[in-house]
Amino acid sequence: MFRKLTLPLLLFVPLMVSEANAPDGQDRIGLTAPELKLQKWINSTPLEVGDLRNKVVLVRWWTDTCDLCAATAPALRKLQSEYGSQGFQVIGVFHPKPAGDWDVDRVKRAASKYGFKFPIALDGDWSALKRWWLDGAHIGTTRQSASLWINTE
Repeated sequence: MFRKLTLPLLLFVPLMVSEANAPDGQDRIGLTAPELKLQKWINSTPLEVGDLRNKVVLVRWWTDTCDLCAATAPALRKLQSEYGSQGFQVIGVFHPKPAGDWDVDRVKRAASKYGFKFPIALDGDWSALKRWWLDGAHIGTTRQSASLWINTE
């Protein structure tokens, strides 16, 4: 599985990192992924990092008003479809712009529009987004949008 999956993901991840306004992510290598701590989910019961043990996980931060998010939707569907049975899992985290919207129906409509059937969490106040990679800096300007990790702990 890893030989087949590694090349496409290694090509995808550097594109995300190279466009970021934030540091290149080298400070994150070797760290355990933070907990999501999100309670509102569609297509799944609430998940945490420990629930994804022994999977290759791509977390895609997205919103319904983002052209880049819409453009990557077919690739996310294809990755989940082709590699899901081999231990790969896409997790969507919807972060509304501006922060503060906890409307699950909005998330359902957007997920349906993009054909997302994988688990999606609602991060209405951006708390998970901040824990994962914003650390309070460049909240409105960073373009980094995906995180990838292999969870073996």
